[in-house]
Amino acid sequence: MARRSLLGVALLACLPAYLGATPAAQAAPCPNETLREIRQLTFLPDCRAYELVSPPAKNGGAVMPNSTRTVAASEGGAVAFSSLAGFGDVEGTAIATDYLAQRSAAAEPGNSGWSTHAISPPTTRPLPLGLSSGVGWEPMDRSYTADLSSSVLQAWGPLSEEPLTEEVPNLYTHTGLRSGASAYSLLSSCPLCESTATPLAPYSQEGGHFEYATVVGVSADGSVVLFESILKLTEGATDGRATGKVNLYESDHGLVRLVDVLPGEVPAESAFAGQGDNAGMGEEQYTPHVLSADGSRAFFTANPGPCSFANHGYAACGDLYLRDRSGPTPQTLQLNESEREPPGPSAPAIYWDAAADGSRAFFTSPSQLTEEPGTGLYMYDLGKPAGERLSLVGPEASAVLGASADGHSVYFTSPEQLVPGEPPITGAPGENHGIFLWTDDPGAPPGGELRFIGQLDNFTLGNNIYNEVSGFPVAFNERDSRVSADGRYFLFSATEGEALLSVRGGADYEQGSCPQTETGVSAPGCREIYLYDAKEDTLVCATCRPDGSVPVASASGWAEQLKGAALSTTRENRALVEGPAGEALVFFSTADPLVSEDTNGKSDAYEYDAATGEVHLISSGASPDDSWFMDASADGAEAFFATSQKLVGWDTDNAYDLYVARSDGGFPEPAAGTEIVCTGEPSCLPAASTPPEPPLGESPVGPPNPPISRHPCPKGRRAVKRHGKVRCVKPKRHHHRRGGGR
Repeated sequence: MARRSLLGVALLACLPAYLGATPAAQAAPCPNETLREIRQLTFLPDCRAYELVSPPAKNGGAVMPNSTRTVAASEGGAVAFSSLAGFGDVEGTAIATDYLAQRSAAAEPGNSGWSTHAISPPTTRPLPLGLSSGVGWEPMDRSYTADLSSSVLQAWGPLSEEPLTEEVPNLYTHTGLRSGASAYSLLSSCPLCESTATPLAPYSQEGGHFEYATVVGVSADGSVVLFESILKLTEGATDGRATGKVNLYESDHGLVRLVDVLPGEVPAESAFAGQGDNAGMGEEQYTPHVLSADGSRAFFTANPGPCSFANHGYAACGDLYLRDRSGPTPQTLQLNESEREPPGPSAPAIYWDAAADGSRAFFTSPSQLTEEPGTGLYMYDLGKPAGERLSLVGPEASAVLGASADGHSVYFTSPEQLVPGEPPITGAPGENHGIFLWTDDPGAPPGGELRFIGQLDNFTLGNNIYNEVSGFPVAFNERDSRVSADGRYFLFSATEGEALLSVRGGADYEQGSCPQTETGVSAPGCREIYLYDAKEDTLVCATCRPDGSVPVASASGWAEQLKGAALSTTRENRALVEGPAGEALVFFSTADPLVSEDTNGKSDAYEYDAATGEVHLISSGASPDDSWFMDASADGAEAFFATSQKLVGWDTDNAYDLYVARSDGGFPEPAAGTEIVCTGEPSCLPAASTPPEPPLGESPVGPPNPPISRHPCPKGRRAVKRHGKVRCVKPKRHHHRRGGGR
């Protein structure tokens, strides 16, 4: 009898495993599981639920689905976004208006859970036609600190008493973003004007040169700003109004200094940050880390000109320098200076990337700068003695794709195979490139370790998705490239999958052919995003169809949809983050249905989880319009996306809104009788012909919104939503007792 009981216990213990899960392996229930079940959101990963971020009433406008102008706070709970319309407490507008939304900490706030206020300052002067016609400038918050407490603002009219610079566009430190008490401090001041008591001449575009400052770098706390300008603001600077020569300045707590100072404290005739004109955060070639995180080190290219080597003609070449103020005495060091004995010539070079603290930098040069034979990709290490700071990492045809925050890992391309024993790079000479990782992290052999990751076919490097010369789609897109801070993960996109996965024992993905409507030229294949894990030495396709079938649409980690004439920055959104367990989360958008819940044939926001190898929807997959991923918090707990679908009951219009799929998130739906106050503009009132929203699962998300007239309420009445219906009512009158008694 005892023996039979033991057998029964053993069988009972095996039963959960037979059914496919053990008690220990079963995931803990989500704290918001009841809400997720009621709203049919259990298909969302990571215990996520939807929250409406932007306000439902937007004065007939919509949120701009532009990931370069949607910035999530690193720790979550706040996000900045833009709209082509002014609404709410807006005081000033440009081509677009900037807003900041913050999440309520209350469990049941009795509203949508997010409050929004406008942060664009009042305009004091009309924007000239030349600046509003797509030349790359408009009043806007250009760069934010990680917590979104402050930003660098570029403005056309003066925001304070500044008679010496008020006739030209300026840069300001914009503080009080989260408190709503905005304050402005001039960044692009003119010390030379102060010493001579001479104001800057009014803005003029007659010479064909745009006389506005361009932000190219900001320190982590926002106190130091690196910017380019043709204006002569300090002694030693060049007056570029007639010549177009550019100066590089830094504003250190409001004190403006010239940065492009050569060894011997001689000012350069002209200089750019990074690779060329308007680099860094400007509209041209994106070159990160030109300013160190603490603002003490800045990299620049002096007297730049066109590159004439290794097919790098799209970049600007010149002598590379580091202006270092980290010590007691400022100094300028030349990076591309020969360390040979006797010293050899130093040809113009290309800056690529640097460590976050400015201690290391990567550049390519056609000169042999060390005793090691060869030319190409060099690493400059400030921590080594002078004359021993250069290391040759790759050939001169290399293009850097990204580096770790400490500069000990760098990902780059080469048209030739650099690792013995790995498959050769196939195709016509220079047509295809290999992707490589060089690292000297702890555990690497002396001199560093070089790894081959895979082959990138039809490689053409370009900041934009299309090559500006040929008009053909580029095979590699820098905006879909990310490197995690520790260098473990590398995210990149490709239009062909040949020789990417097969070199690691897998099957290459057939990426079909996706038309590129902007140029009318078909790409070699649909764009897919790949993820490399240096710790495991594995490569996977994060956006490919799980069943291996041929895709019908391309994927991308960023979006600039419906931006109108508004300026886009080149900030990198968090398409790649490391989750709580340290494993990568990849966010992207695609119209390719990767899961069964995606049934709308439109673009949707997705998440790929490297820990499980699974892909999940972030948007609903049921909207009649496209939805796009915008940005995420640093840990991925908040994933923001733009959609026109009403996903919660607080959403009252059919315009594009900003939503967040938040882990452990979700707020209560509006209770019966709740007034969702609407000012009567068309954005609050759905059209009478509006079809019912597609359901999520088997029932609509949130309470139904019956179609009503789009006409605003008569004068003297306002629209309110009660019991699911919008009605025109008289405003409440407040009666005051005489004498103040109760």
